[in-house]
Amino acid sequence: MMGAQGEFYVVHLAVGYVLWQYISKTITQSSRFFQSNSSSILDGIASYTDVVLKESLKNFINLVHNCLVVLIAFIYVGLYPSFLSIVLFITVPLVFAVVFFMSVALAILGARYSDLVEMIRAVMRLMFFITPILWVPGESSRGPLVDAILYFNPFYYLIEVIRGPLVYGKMPYFELAVVGAALPLGWLVASLLYARTKSVIALWL
Repeated sequence: MMGAQGEFYVVHLAVGYVLWQYISKTITQSSRFFQSNSSSILDGIASYTDVVLKESLKNFINLVHNCLVVLIAFIYVGLYPSFLSIVLFITVPLVFAVVFFMSVALAILGARYSDLVEMIRAVMRLMFFITPILWVPGESSRGPLVDAILYFNPFYYLIEVIRGPLVYGKMPYFELAVVGAALPLGWLVASLLYARTKSVIALWL
């Protein structure tokens, strides 16, 4: 990634922070999705999938609204989105799908373990500082160790497949491949967990 100095850092920060707010909020809240909608679930008004989809879409709509911050950042520094931004028609739905399946799994686990949300909050606070939102990957001041650890951070990939093309005009082939591979894996884990627990989830609420 090219050095994010001056105007590039402003949009780097804006895009990263807006995406982080969406990812962090959705993942943190997901462990309480079923409890928060327990009456609708127990009354048969909404299915488990309906609840997760509704809550996930609510946070995605908030993301769309918050994109105004990104637009203002681009206008403020006089930059234009890269032509490669067209790839966002693929990467944005991909990120949403990955986060959705993560939310399904965490919603089930959160229904079983009511204090899971506190652990997730603590983990997300830590991940904020080791995810390149306030800083830029590849900067020499960070050292090679930080960059090596970065590739074990799943949130780096979710942010970079959007920020790379939009801000830097860079096609993140490796990051895109990782997110693409995570989608069927996330679907498999969520599906197996749901199939195993769907008959008892209501008893946990």
